[in-house]
Amino acid sequence: MFGKVRKTRSDCTVGTYEKKHDLPTGTLRNSDGRKARKDKTLKSLRKEGVEADGFNALLLILGILLLIFDPV
Repeated sequence: MFGKVRKTRSDCTVGTYEKKHDLPTGTLRNSDGRKARKDKTLKSLRKEGVEADGFNALLLILGILLLIFDPV
């Protein structure tokens, strides 16, 4: 009945996306939790999110390795 939902274009800006979807200003956030600028593109937000997720995963792995190989 319903088709596949399409991903929003990467060159769309934060301001345009929030306006199009009737979202309050500041709904979309940077990976550090701050409000994203309204002229920032979704492509850059997605890229930052992937980099932040990868960095957090790396920190988690290093923490686990330190616990396993702790010479106590």
